[in-house]
Amino acid sequence: MIKRNIFDAARVGPLYANDSHVAEVMLRKLLEAMPDAKGLAMSTISNNLKSNEFVKRMGIPVHDNLVRMYTKEKMMINTSKIFAQFDVDFSPL
Repeated sequence: MIKRNIFDAARVGPLYANDSHVAEVMLRKLLEAMPDAKGLAMSTISNNLKSNEFVKRMGIPVHDNLVRMYTKEKMMINTSKIFAQFDVDFSPL
């Protein structure tokens, strides 16, 4: 999904795909659908390396890296099909 945020920038998320190449094409098509947006807001998961690689390859700058925090134990979650999320307060549980 893509929509405008309060700063008139494109906001992408969630973006799910079985393959990173498909996710990259989907992201490009979403951004082409909103050519007059005044920027991009998108959250990726740090351990989805393929997502972060194609974002970097597209020239999209990273503004913040957030540290994941756990209350008791580190959760092992398969994030390989999650290429963008709408909110950083993401919980796969």
